[in-house]
Amino acid sequence: MSSDKMAKSCGEGVYQKVIHGLSGVFLDRTALMYVLGLAAFYAWNLTDIYGSTLIAEGDGAGTLGVSTLTSSLCNAASYVLIAVLLSRWRHFFFIAVIAAFVAGGSIVCSWAFWSLGIVGPLEAMLAYKGITRVCAAFVVVAWGMLFSDLEPAALARRALAAFVVASLAYLLVGATEGVFRCALFALMLPASMILALVVGRGNRGEVLDANEGVGLARKFVLLIWRVLLVFSLFGIVTWVMILEAQSATSVVLAGSFVAIASLVGIGGLFVASCFSESVISNRYVIKLVLPLVMIGLLLVAAFDNSRGAGVALVSAGFTCFDLFCFVAVADACHQCKVRAGAVFGWYRALESLCLCLPWG
Repeated sequence: MSSDKMAKSCGEGVYQKVIHGLSGVFLDRTALMYVLGLAAFYAWNLTDIYGSTLIAEGDGAGTLGVSTLTSSLCNAASYVLIAVLLSRWRHFFFIAVIAAFVAGGSIVCSWAFWSLGIVGPLEAMLAYKGITRVCAAFVVVAWGMLFSDLEPAALARRALAAFVVASLAYLLVGATEGVFRCALFALMLPASMILALVVGRGNRGEVLDANEGVGLARKFVLLIWRVLLVFSLFGIVTWVMILEAQSATSVVLAGSFVAIASLVGIGGLFVASCFSESVISNRYVIKLVLPLVMIGLLLVAAFDNSRGAGVALVSAGFTCFDLFCFVAVADACHQCKVRAGAVFGWYRALESLCLCLPWG
């Protein structure tokens, strides 16, 4: 066979694998519910962090610092409570649905009361940030439990596809204003949990004897400790930069740039996962994340007029790595048969505590 024919045959083979992978994610009803459900959470999360706030932040750094510290402490406390107690409950998913609707209601009420002048910006931000972050903890833990039921290849593809959809949804919400934007933002968490409830109840762990349990716990720690250590270090650096950028009038953090850069990186990994049967490889993620973070740090350190671009690159790198951590932890839970609710509670609490450090 000539080289041209071989190249054409290889190209057609790759194309067919990609199309097959895409159809398996977007044309399968169950897979699509996984994708849309997790995408609704990530779209909410991106909007909450990078989108221009619905509520004016008053005196800038002061309001931002108080609201951020309050929300992160509430978030961490919620995750710990879920890890220790609530994720064991039989009706956890129903509680999570109620929490998601409470979050949606708090968004609408906080914005409406602030718009009407009933409460000030600080009070509105504290109510909105504190309540929604407590409630959002239930949503992401629920999806962690669901994704930890999946085999590695399906887990990776659905999570990557979810983030692609979430990035596009974030850009769509960012193009809206006023009541319409508030309504879209408020509906994201309830929609996510309704889909989660339809999909199932998630990984609650298996009953194991003592020796087997200790062995699997040791295996679990060996699988994820490096990932969580790097995640914590990235998280501290990224949150310091994001919060400084949001509180400084001279530095503009372009959320749309973060979303587009993350979309390109995650989209590339998603296409690669369509013709690969393995979970996301560490080396691919490192090759994607590390250059973004390092270039961003160099821009922040070297050029005052490029601080915004540097912070955006670091944020994009951490956003990609955040999704990878979700996949890695869910896969480790699947392999080691540990309770995903407890694991995701402790792991997300770690991120929330990293967010406290810049303002603590």
